[in-house]
Amino acid sequence: MAYHPKWMTKPTYDSNEDNLVDDSDKVDGADAGVAANNVFKIPSGIAQGDIFYVDGSGNVVRLAAGTSGQYLKTQGAGANPVWGSAPGRWNVISKNTNYSASDGDCVLVDATSGDITITLPAPSKDLQVNVKKIDSSTNVVTVVPNGGSIDGEASKEISTQYESYFFISDGSDWYII
Repeated sequence: MAYHPKWMTKPTYDSNEDNLVDDSDKVDGADAGVAANNVFKIPSGIAQGDIFYVDGSGNVVRLAAGTSGQYLKTQGAGANPVWGSAPGRWNVISKNTNYSASDGDCVLVDATSGDITITLPAPSKDLQVNVKKIDSSTNVVTVVPNGGSIDGEASKEISTQYESYFFISDGSDWYII
């Protein structure tokens, strides 16, 4: 089947003009759909900055736009892409309640009002998080991994003002550097 100029000017590709973009619409013998070997159908709800990729099942899926300063990080042939923080660039966050950290977070924790738990992200190669206790109280900041361990332990406690730990993941566990 040849491409027809009329189809190129329409907002959607509908070769049989039944007002549906479905498997009956073909381009050079390929079905319309969201799986591999199909003509790509753009799903509704897309927004500026979205990216499409093929997942482990061969389906075309949408990755919503990241936040300012992030980059698209590949995780190898067997994993989906994710948004990552630029190396050497920290997202400085002040917290006085429990918090689930993200890659690139530098969490300044004020535990004046009570003990606080900071949860590291699920281990993934090269993720980095820094946690620092900034208050002088006797309350404890406990850092726990969302999977794996921290230097072979289930958690790391921070009890002294200005005590800080830099955590990095090898993809399975977390380590203090």
